[in-house]
Amino acid sequence: RAKRASLRCAPLGAVWDGLPWRDRQLLLWLQSGDIVTSSLAALFVYGALRTAQRRLARLTELGILRDFWASGAYRPRGRHAFVLRRAARLDLDRLIWPEGRRTRAPEIPSSAAIHQLATHDLFAAFLQAGDPERGEGIFAWIPERAAGRLFGG
Repeated sequence: RAKRASLRCAPLGAVWDGLPWRDRQLLLWLQSGDIVTSSLAALFVYGALRTAQRRLARLTELGILRDFWASGAYRPRGRHAFVLRRAARLDLDRLIWPEGRRTRAPEIPSSAAIHQLATHDLFAAFLQAGDPERGEGIFAWIPERAAGRLFGG
């Protein structure tokens, strides 16, 4: 258990300015995207897989992210995934909306982690298959949590 005086117990707002830009971009995406793997984080912001693994491990050490093993009946081998801790999600909400959200939509329970990872795999495949030089590729993606709010559940 972390000691109260440690950096791990500090609220996200206290360490936000000290985080690298790429870490902040990933945390902002996780606010609506819910879950990420190291390969998806590498594709989004970090570039190299090893860099993504190191940064995700560091964010976990700081107590911002929680890591776990996600598996299911159709993917029994599973994989390592990361989500925002509840306290970090609330702190991030306060950073994004300092005066609070005007209309707070009811919180929609998210799907199983393995389902979210499968939809993110589809997103990653679209991103990798796109060709910006030919004007082909994905131009918009709404994560499950944001789509649930947008379409009322």
